[in-house]
Amino acid sequence: MKTIDWIELIGITKENRVFLIVDEYFQNHPCLNDLNFEHIFFVSSSNAKSLSIVEKVWTSLLENHFTKTDHLIGVGGGSITDLTTFVAATFKRGIPHILVPTTLLAATDAAIGGKGGIDFGNSKNAVGAIKEPQFLVVHSPFFQTLGQEELAYGWAEVVKHALIGSTELYHEITLHQFQHVDFLVSKSIEFKKGIVEKDLMEQNWRKILNFGHTLGHALESFQNEIKMPFSHGKCVVLGMLKEMEIMEKLGSLASSEKAELTKWIEHLFPIQEESQIPWIQVLPYLKNDKKNEGNLIGFVEFCGVGKVNPEMKLSLQTVQTLLS
Repeated sequence: MKTIDWIELIGITKENRVFLIVDEYFQNHPCLNDLNFEHIFFVSSSNAKSLSIVEKVWTSLLENHFTKTDHLIGVGGGSITDLTTFVAATFKRGIPHILVPTTLLAATDAAIGGKGGIDFGNSKNAVGAIKEPQFLVVHSPFFQTLGQEELAYGWAEVVKHALIGSTELYHEITLHQFQHVDFLVSKSIEFKKGIVEKDLMEQNWRKILNFGHTLGHALESFQNEIKMPFSHGKCVVLGMLKEMEIMEKLGSLASSEKAELTKWIEHLFPIQEESQIPWIQVLPYLKNDKKNEGNLIGFVEFCGVGKVNPEMKLSLQTVQTLLS
């Protein structure tokens, strides 16, 4: 995957037949006037990752006679990049695609690594495929359109990358928080790309990217079920905090470092709900986590900044006991 700028994308759309998938936040954005596309498909980010939307995109591609040599471009947040990648991987067994993430979370996580997926039943990302995009377009002016909370929690994946192995990011955030946007985004992309290139199919080392996501995804599914949704970024932050608590109780993470890192994270994010979350009610949603093996739940063993083991397995009963 190569990272390109907006000007290069404009050139690509002039030379190829293009099908655009765009979320509701960018359907009237003047930037779309720069692009030369044959068809555009608008989708709400709230239901983008559903089988019904995938079927509609497939149908539109067929009706407009798109082929394996044409291009699919997704412009939007993580839901749009996930949807676009899944469609690109499945339509006619693979069509070239380009991702244009418009949120910090999508630019530093969802759009990198080739993972595409949709939610099914009550399980997040239950159905998916892996297909690397041809290009990733990072256009930082898009991030200026984010709302206050979305921007605040948009740094969740960058912080996660800092904790699991990027000392460069950790020191930058510690010194300057999130002041240097372009530097943080580029270094975060570089860090994740390095991990993905070593383990595209997530056989081992790539699993470290799931830190905070085991409990985070379960929390996200729970909040959606009770009709009080949390953003993905907020769930990842809360997931990291709770998973550090588990690691402390297991003896993997020293209490002093856990306390220091908890204070660090709470200083970076506007956390309010942590103590009010009914984690025991969240736990059943772990049963459908894609990282599970048999009756065991997959966790990243976090032992401190840059010290991680991707292969920890815990029973649901053990997790329940640790969180009680």
